[in-house]
Amino acid sequence: MGKKLLLLCLMGSFLFISGCWSRKELIDLAFVIAVGIDKTDDGQYLASFQLVNPGNVAGSSLQGASQGLPVAVYQTKGRNMVEAARKGADTVSRRLYFAHTNLVVIGEKAARDGINGIMDNLERDKEFRATTAVVIAKNGTAENVLETLTPIDKIPANKIIKTTAFAEQSYGDVFENDVSNIIEDLVSSGIVPLISGFEILGDPKKGMGKENLETTKNAATLRAEGLAIMKGGKLRGWLTGKDARSASLILGKLKGTAYNLDWKGKKGVIAFETFSSKSMIKAKVQNGKPSVTVDAKMEGNIGEANTSIDLNDPFVIRKLNKIASDQVKKELVSSINRVKKEKSDVFGFGETIHREDAVYWNKVKKNWNEQYFPNLDVKVKVHVFIRRTELRNKPFHSDLNKS
Repeated sequence: MGKKLLLLCLMGSFLFISGCWSRKELIDLAFVIAVGIDKTDDGQYLASFQLVNPGNVAGSSLQGASQGLPVAVYQTKGRNMVEAARKGADTVSRRLYFAHTNLVVIGEKAARDGINGIMDNLERDKEFRATTAVVIAKNGTAENVLETLTPIDKIPANKIIKTTAFAEQSYGDVFENDVSNIIEDLVSSGIVPLISGFEILGDPKKGMGKENLETTKNAATLRAEGLAIMKGGKLRGWLTGKDARSASLILGKLKGTAYNLDWKGKKGVIAFETFSSKSMIKAKVQNGKPSVTVDAKMEGNIGEANTSIDLNDPFVIRKLNKIASDQVKKELVSSINRVKKEKSDVFGFGETIHREDAVYWNKVKKNWNEQYFPNLDVKVKVHVFIRRTELRNKPFHSDLNKS
């Protein structure tokens, strides 16, 4: 009896099995690795879809593999992103599949017009991942960025993502940002989003051809360059170089960088490399007036010393700590003043004040960027600690001077 009952239960369970009603055949899918978004002169979206040619990515390591290009880029137009994506069926023989999309490139013109509509579509689409990276095509179009072929990373989207990650670790003038984080900043009145930029060095037209992969010096290459200030969801300006690096430090995103220090009147003869950095932002409101303190701490090594200096001497190390602290502080103050002129609180000082005094924040948040942030009292404290001098304490320059 028990066996019959078990058999009946098993047979009955078949009624609730849906089978493969939502299956998607691989041969019917076009895997979109990256999406480029530009704006045309008539206000439409020009969407570029970077698709992988799987056999070509494998290259010559597989017998009989094709020697064609590793990616193909298709384009469509639409009044919104949904229409542009669906029109892809007119040019691509497979259904565009976005579950593996790991990069969105937004052209500078589209970014200046505004990205709020774009971000809504990216967040709403059930196939799109909220962790998809976003960058801005500085001084150019997303179309050209996605069409530029890269020799080391065969898929250009991977080149952009990996370059951003390594640049963040090595110098810090760009950092990774994704759909989820950007939307979180867009809806906050206390911070203005920053998005890393990429630009094309060289001739964009030559970068599209296979010859760009077959020379030691590429006709066109992609470079990470600066942070886009996205005030109100629109590109208002760029932070580059030391200003961008300082913004990364204040935001707690700086993982590693290098500073050139002066010594005894000689410019930039000591290289200080950081391996650890953190910052803390504190705010207070007194008598209706807000103020912020930025406290940054950094640790690192002496990576180069092109002058006579005794790094065994603890007094010398203390002096270098002071020199480095003053230089980092100077750069932070410069970056803060630069952003104040843009009237764009990219550091999230407003968010810190909101947490400190919600009543005061509710009174000023509507006019924060335009009226209060440019006049905000900001104090900067920096503490640098040199932990190691690597393999040599006394540079050979000291011996050269004796000879």
